[in-house]
Amino acid sequence: MAGISQYSTQSPVSTQPSGRSSSGQGAGSGQGAGRAGKLVLGPEEIRRALSRIGHEILERTDGGREVVLLGIPTRGVPLARRLAARLAQTEGTNVPVGSLDITLYRDDLRLRPARALGPTEVPASGIEGKIVILVDDVLFSGRTVRAALDALGDIGRWTAATANCRSDPTTSARTCPRPSARWSGCC
Repeated sequence: MAGISQYSTQSPVSTQPSGRSSSGQGAGSGQGAGRAGKLVLGPEEIRRALSRIGHEILERTDGGREVVLLGIPTRGVPLARRLAARLAQTEGTNVPVGSLDITLYRDDLRLRPARALGPTEVPASGIEGKIVILVDDVLFSGRTVRAALDALGDIGRWTAATANCRSDPTTSARTCPRPSARWSGCC
């Protein structure tokens, strides 16, 4: 999973998209001076938000025994890993984590610049009969979730799928409207 290591697990959340700043510095670079955007969450707030979302997942999935977390590259993968670590720490349940590249399933491919394909890594236990939780940084138009559901349909038959996202609290009413994210918050 080349490229994942560039995202620090302790980096603060900014409104500047990671890796897309005009200066060429990503959010994980640790250099906030001179960048557009405001700091939304620091490391401690991110930790608390992940704990809250993790507790909700455990409560709604009977302890997380049948859960699989699939992060959507690029920023959803490290979030899924951090969430799995938080679930293991809280409940002692090792939740399988993977990644789901949805690039070829998007309906807006011709409208956006070409993007390199990332790996889809399904945990060894698979997704058959599991509750799949899609993890991404922001849900906006629902295109990502629709594309992810199409990709999941090609991989296997899951019991349920839901979305988990990180969003700016000042815009959460706009960033997670369709489809309704079951667990969302700033993380």
